[in-house]
Amino acid sequence: MAEIQALCTQYNVIIVENDPFLLARDDAASYFFNQTCPVIYVSSFSKTVSASIRCGFVVASKSVIKSLTRLKMITVINTSSIMENILNHLITSGALTNHLQALKHLSAEKSATAITQLNKIDGLTLYPHNPSGNFLWFRIPMDDKRR
Repeated sequence: MAEIQALCTQYNVIIVENDPFLLARDDAASYFFNQTCPVIYVSSFSKTVSASIRCGFVVASKSVIKSLTRLKMITVINTSSIMENILNHLITSGALTNHLQALKHLSAEKSATAITQLNKIDGLTLYPHNPSGNFLWFRIPMDDKRR
């Protein structure tokens, strides 16, 4: 990671990291986001709250946010005020926190069950994964060259 950060800094490249499952995870928000590496971090509420909530958020340096805000105003890209008010209510009432805790618990429970069942299949090898993530990666023993 340090090498990627150094190259991006050297060549003035901004990393855009998109993580729609951020709110459903327990671990750090980003591999790259820190004070020294130019990163724009974007996420969404549509994967963790509801697919009908087409609204997200951006985390970046003040200068990047200022530029993005100007661009947003010029292009007139925005979310409906109704959706913004719904999200504001979910956040300020604590309902979002309660929902996300329940989602994390359910996800961990289902992941553990899936791992137990998949481990019963001879030859499957589980790759290291994020225990609070939504995906599992397995190596499947097969010869793809055989017809």
